[in-house]
Amino acid sequence: MDNNVELLASDLRQIRAWGEANKVKFAPEKQEMIHLTRQRSSYAPPCVVDEQLTIYPIPPGGEHSQPALRWLGVWFNRRLTFRRHVATRAAKAAKVAYHIRSLARTTYRPPASSLRKATTACIYPSLLYRAECWYRGRTKPPHSLKPGGPQEVSAYVGWHIAAIDKTLAIAAKGILPVWRTTPTATLFRDAGLLPATVALEEAKLRFATHLRTTDTDHPLTRRTAIQIVSRGVKTGQSQRVKTKVQYIASLLPEIPRVTLTAPHYSTGCRTDPTLGTDKKTAAMAFNTWWSHLPPLDVTIFSDGSEQYTKEGEKRVTYGFAVYQNGKQLQTGRGSLNPTSYIFDAEAIGAWRGLQHTLRQPELNARRIWLCIDSTSVIWCLRGSAPSTS
Repeated sequence: MDNNVELLASDLRQIRAWGEANKVKFAPEKQEMIHLTRQRSSYAPPCVVDEQLTIYPIPPGGEHSQPALRWLGVWFNRRLTFRRHVATRAAKAAKVAYHIRSLARTTYRPPASSLRKATTACIYPSLLYRAECWYRGRTKPPHSLKPGGPQEVSAYVGWHIAAIDKTLAIAAKGILPVWRTTPTATLFRDAGLLPATVALEEAKLRFATHLRTTDTDHPLTRRTAIQIVSRGVKTGQSQRVKTKVQYIASLLPEIPRVTLTAPHYSTGCRTDPTLGTDKKTAAMAFNTWWSHLPPLDVTIFSDGSEQYTKEGEKRVTYGFAVYQNGKQLQTGRGSLNPTSYIFDAEAIGAWRGLQHTLRQPELNARRIWLCIDSTSVIWCLRGSAPSTS
């Protein structure tokens, strides 16, 4: 810890010198520090930067207190038990759970389906916020494997799971009119809620999916790699999983990762197709251009629409029409998932029209023109920039 504070003080001096050179001032009152260690002693040296600035660390707590430091919404204590974090998240979610329960006590109470939807949308995200920091399962491998010793030891997360279950039970009692003595398992089953263990396992698998699908240059990608033994009896074999990130990533098989490349735009693709003219003039110029096309050229018109019905349902649709020598040959239309956008409809409409035309033997050898009324889709198709959903 003494070496740590010396290195931190040296870094802070360089940061402050850079700030003075670039006219940037830092707020000393916002600087915090905590020592993370397995030692049970209360020794916590301060970081002495200079005569004017000394950063005192958060002291280790006593038997019943847990002084912690909050960073990005996560509470870190000295031994990384994350009890303070779970307690804080449970208290925040409990306020919403009691509010849902109070709504259910009115004479004209909301339907149970609406209360359950509110629980799923508001309480679960609050309770499971950054659960991947502390949950990897009820057991974990020991720090050192001994011949004949246990392969798994307790992860000491029983208190955390119980705190989450207690908060969920409050919300479940607001969803259903049940007795106070109703068993918790029955309560979760009838309310259609996931207990804490199942919800945490689901969050763990979501994080594993995230680790397997990140791009090749992401910092987490390097942390999931398992080193190969370079010497000794086990030379050439993979080392055992040591970190929590490696363990969670190993739950799913490896898949080809995404490679992020810089977008490349072809010459003129970022130019406005109408060259800044008004719609009427651009339409007249287009009709003149279209009428002078060779008779064997094929033109595909596409469009997309996004609208809401009276019931509030979102509909995203596309359509296309194929022309040759001024005559309409084929038309087509379709709908997309409600989570799509107008951009997707415009792009997929053009793609479907081209796909349909290329399947026609008498048309696929002709010159084909795609006529799209969305400038953003034209820019996307002419370059190699990543598209949207």
